[in-house]
Amino acid sequence: MTAGGDGTKEQGDPVSNDRQHPHEGRPESQGQGKRRSGGGERRGAPPEQTGAETNYIVKNMEAKTPMVIRLVNNEEVRGWIEYYDRKMIKINRRQPPHLFIRKESIKYMYKDEEGSSR
Repeated sequence: MTAGGDGTKEQGDPVSNDRQHPHEGRPESQGQGKRRSGGGERRGAPPEQTGAETNYIVKNMEAKTPMVIRLVNNEEVRGWIEYYDRKMIKINRRQPPHLFIRKESIKYMYKDEEGSSR
């Protein structure tokens, strides 16, 4: 910066202390957007149960949909769901015995397309 003979600053001086930068003097946390501190905020773990299994069982139970239940030992059981709870389901079949099956013994289940004509 150059000063005139009378102690005033010259016009057009590119570096002038008369102007402050708009962000000077502001705390660092302002105007910088949202920042994650300490590694960032994480979402919680997803729920252990979504309710999809229960909805599927209830829908097929109410409609008495013929089902095939594949057990963990690869045996297949055919029938419709009469009752269920947290740990087991009851399968009714055309011929007794009707079965109570623990859910932990079920590999998967699906609609029985062949057995739809009871």
